[in-house]
Amino acid sequence: MPTISTSNYEGLFKATIEGTLHGQLTNNVMFFSRTGELGTPDWTQFMSQLAADIISCITTTLLPAVSSQWTFVRIKIQRLDGTGTDENLYAAPANSVGAGSESLPSTVAAVLSIRTGLRGRSKRGRMYLGGLPESGQATSALTPGQLVLVAAFATCLIDKFINNQVAGDAKLGVYSRKLGGTQPYSLVAGWYPATTIIAQGVLGTMRSRMLGRGA
Repeated sequence: MPTISTSNYEGLFKATIEGTLHGQLTNNVMFFSRTGELGTPDWTQFMSQLAADIISCITTTLLPAVSSQWTFVRIKIQRLDGTGTDENLYAAPANSVGAGSESLPSTVAAVLSIRTGLRGRSKRGRMYLGGLPESGQATSALTPGQLVLVAAFATCLIDKFINNQVAGDAKLGVYSRKLGGTQPYSLVAGWYPATTIIAQGVLGTMRSRMLGRGA
C-alpha cells in the first residue's frame, strides 16, 4: 500500500467555517499543515493567510452555491499539536449570505469527499455543506447546475490548498483521531495530505444539524 510522507510538513491546524442556518450554528472543519521551509515560521501570519484564503473561496464560490438563509459568520483556526494555541477568530465580510432560494432542511447537505490516495476510512475525509437551495435538488440528488456550483467550491480549495504547493503554503489534509489521538494530537501519526476533493452528486444527511441538536 502506498504511503505519503509527512516529513515535509509542520504544524497541525484545525480550521472551522462557522455559519448560521435556521437559527442554529453550522460548523465545517478542515485540517491543515504547513509545507516546510527553512527558518522559524511566523505562525500568526500563517493562520491569518490561511483564514484569508478560506474566506476567499467561501465568498467567491460557496455563497453562490447556498441559500440566502445561510450566513457565513467567521473562520476559527487553532493549532492542535505541540503546545497548541487558543482559537484565532477571523470575521466574515459584511453581508456574507448565500445567493440561492429558500433552503432545504438543515439536515440535508452536499457532500465533498476529501481523498488522500490511501485506503481506509481513517485516511479519507468528508465535508457536509448545508444550506442548499430547494431549487438545487431533484430526486435526492443535486441538479446538474447545482453540482457545478458545489464543485466550484471544491475546485477553489484544490487550487489553494492541494495543487501548486510551495514552501510555506497551507496544505489541506485528513486527520484521524483514531490513528493520531487527541491528547496530544500527532501530525506524523494521524494527518494525511489530500490529493483531491470530489463533489458528490447524491445528497447526504447530517443528523447533528437537526434543530435542537447542535451544529
